[in-house]
Amino acid sequence: MASANEFTVLVSEKLFKITRKQIHFDAPNYFTKRVLTNPPTVGSRIMELSRDAEMFQFILDYPSGYSAISTDRLVISCLPASRSIQDLLVDATFYELDKLKAICTRLLEHPIVELENQPLPKRYLLLHGSCNVPAASFADALFKGQHTLTTRFIPRDALFHPDFQNLTGMGRCTSSGPKGYRELSLLAKVVLTHLQSAGFQQRWSLIGWKRVHGNELMVIVDYSSGKHHSSSAQT
Repeated sequence: MASANEFTVLVSEKLFKITRKQIHFDAPNYFTKRVLTNPPTVGSRIMELSRDAEMFQFILDYPSGYSAISTDRLVISCLPASRSIQDLLVDATFYELDKLKAICTRLLEHPIVELENQPLPKRYLLLHGSCNVPAASFADALFKGQHTLTTRFIPRDALFHPDFQNLTGMGRCTSSGPKGYRELSLLAKVVLTHLQSAGFQQRWSLIGWKRVHGNELMVIVDYSSGKHHSSSAQT
């Protein structure tokens, strides 16, 4: 039997429990106005919502004292982090959670600073873009080209996505010998320059890279806070 201090919320056919304490966490809000003022039928105490169930779990994490903003959890597949935060902002607006709305808005306006403050044990950055100079070799493209790169956080699971398969790793350059070392050093310089200009100041390790469709470059780096390997570069 449901407690007088507990309600059941049915979101897209998935059941969730929400308590009075959670409801009052960021009040007034959707629940204080519609659940406490006009509670569900006595006996069932069920409220039905046509919202996204996965996003509702993030909504429940917030008044439970957990961090609702976790890069590993918010980034869905290979979408930019800001896309998922935008989704959370939409639901925070619907549920009238003003403090959570402010957090999401701040993240969208200052993504690098806010995401760096998140206590994540493992973070990966995807650098993706194109080189404006056609070149016969990868090294020449790195040396001659001006690279326009975008940067976004991706979760650990995304590394298994087909787009990230067959990456060239630290132990296997596309060329061998001195040519391979030149390729690697040029790539490191491109990555280092981009990360510095984008405001990333922590140590990073190169995970792998891929040249796509001739002039496109895809690079993944481990951006774990305070972690340093012999193969990593320090900004």
